[in-house]
Amino acid sequence: MGIIERKEREREARKNQILEAAQKVFEDRGVGTATMDEIAKSAELAKGTIYLYYKNKEELLLGLILRGFEVLTEMIVAETNKQDRGLNKLMVIGDAYRLFAMQEKFLFGIMNVSEPPAKSNISQELIDELGVLSGNIWTKFIEVAEQAKAEGDVKPEVNGFTFVMTMWLSGTGVLRMYNKCMLSKNSVFAARSGGIHLELLDWNYIYNLTERMLLENVVTEQGRVHLEKIEWRSFEQLGLEFSNKTGSFTNNPMIEEEAILS
Repeated sequence: MGIIERKEREREARKNQILEAAQKVFEDRGVGTATMDEIAKSAELAKGTIYLYYKNKEELLLGLILRGFEVLTEMIVAETNKQDRGLNKLMVIGDAYRLFAMQEKFLFGIMNVSEPPAKSNISQELIDELGVLSGNIWTKFIEVAEQAKAEGDVKPEVNGFTFVMTMWLSGTGVLRMYNKCMLSKNSVFAARSGGIHLELLDWNYIYNLTERMLLENVVTEQGRVHLEKIEWRSFEQLGLEFSNKTGSFTNNPMIEEEAILS
């Protein structure tokens, strides 16, 4: 191993050390209240060393967003490599995104924040890296959609970019609500007395059904053969009961102790 290669590996190892510490502190303390001193202490490094890699919390946050894109890309590539047909690749990309959101709740959350870090506080190098990583995912997604069109499974008039954007926005909406339920135990989205316990819903089913309904509108008759039949569940099958007394839905007490996802 040459000197340049060794130094680059050491630099990447140090960056990972810092990012792991930052994620732990951000999760424990919250991004707004966490300090660079706390992150340096968690990483067992001098604060000055942290600043050699990330000049502020905003850059650390973006560094973790980049890590999220890297993990998601690896999961998507791993799943699509197992498939030959474009339509099947589209479906496993959705599966990979759902799995990522549920396994990496914190990373998914900061990748979909309503107010991302301001560009003025971020180096151009990190901004460019974000553009490359996010662009790679979109390119992969659109390529797969075009493959499905070329194979006759998706209607030729479907615009690949518009389609995958719709898929992404719909899937993200479901997954964000799931994370709000699972991460914010004291919020109005989570379990509450007398109301629906949203965290007990079968979120896998809800997510898959959302994607399945979108695909239904773009696939050809040939493509529809490769889709699973839509399974429409009743309120009871979703774990809900309607109360004539209150005129509202509540969770079925028989399954209330059983969280579908953890």
